[in-house]
Amino acid sequence: MSIWKTEIGPICSDSEMMVIGAILQDESAFDLANRLLEPEDFFQETHRTIFRAANYLNVHDDPPN
Repeated sequence: MSIWKTEIGPICSDSEMMVIGAILQDESAFDLANRLLEPEDFFQETHRTIFRAANYLNVHDDPPN
């Protein structure tokens, strides 16, 4: 899959899905992703919503897995 640079930045849905999958399987992956990413870094709204929900659960000491 090619990544095309657009006005809103590079988009790669497969990469977003890999990040989401990793944070749902491994709490340490979420910790790393949370330090590096913001929900707005995801192009797809669904992925932003999942990332926000995982962050909410993490803040409330309930791991997102």
